[in-house]
Amino acid sequence: RYEFDPLCLSERWPEHLPWYREAELKHGRVAMLAYVGLIVPDMVRIPVEPLDNPELDFVNAHKMLIGPGLGEGPMWNLLLACGIFESIRFKQLGLAFEKLTIENAGDLGIKLFAPTTPEGWEQMRIKELKNGRLAMLAVSGALTQGVVWNAHHFPFS
Repeated sequence: RYEFDPLCLSERWPEHLPWYREAELKHGRVAMLAYVGLIVPDMVRIPVEPLDNPELDFVNAHKMLIGPGLGEGPMWNLLLACGIFESIRFKQLGLAFEKLTIENAGDLGIKLFAPTTPEGWEQMRIKELKNGRLAMLAVSGALTQGVVWNAHHFPFS
């Protein structure tokens, strides 16, 4: 089974279930990308200053990429991109999420590698939910391990 609700939130507030699903899928997708972001920069660096700095790792990346002034550094571009994506999603769902249902929660309309049957769609939705949950645990574990044992580069040993 893929349902996991130890706090019984879906029973207490069933009207918020689509929002919970949307949030869990969004956090899972970010965690899957974050784990890729933990590994890839230690193998390949974008040849742009300050991204090619060998001292750049996941512990000091925010401090090294955010400034020195307001609106400077590549992290601001990431914030701008996230803001644009979130604005598009809010336009799709409404500012109060009035168009959000359990069926369209997490559906961004991207149909790459889409299954062709309803059973395939349900199976892919479950896989994405499970993989997102695993990624959330994995990225938090890798970050914690890296900080505690002072291993800031992959393979964290």
